[in-house]
Amino acid sequence: MRSDYPSLLTALATSLCLWATGCETARTVSRVATLQSLPAAASVEAALRAVPGMQSVFHEQELPQTNWSLYKGTIHDPAYDQFMYFGESARGVVAVRETSDGRKTLELYRLWMNQTPTPAEVDRTQALMDEAYASLRAYNPELPPPQSVRETCHRIPGR
Repeated sequence: MRSDYPSLLTALATSLCLWATGCETARTVSRVATLQSLPAAASVEAALRAVPGMQSVFHEQELPQTNWSLYKGTIHDPAYDQFMYFGESARGVVAVRETSDGRKTLELYRLWMNQTPTPAEVDRTQALMDEAYASLRAYNPELPPPQSVRETCHRIPGR
């Protein structure tokens, strides 16, 4: 009778090493708009809640963070607002922030950790982002037009 313990232990050790070293795969769809001024948190939340089929919206204020970069040295990022939204068939996050260098952005994104989304799931995510941004613009007309919002797909097959 052959034992599967060596292969099980190898798999367990490999998983532990990957976890301990942070070797996880992240895949994202991200859209970033550069702003002149930040919209009020209440208007962002109201705009997201107004999207047809939106089931829930959660608002969190992220605390200020101090980071260190080899190229920039110490970076003090101020607090920012983040809104997690859940629609009937997709979900995502809106982050409204001003960076330490004064750049103001609104970012819509969806993150998948250790999984590859199906093309249909990516399509639903992008469709909900379209609706969310249209609603955000209706509540905040000073936001730039959709064609000036830059989309990046990171590690999304076929995109």
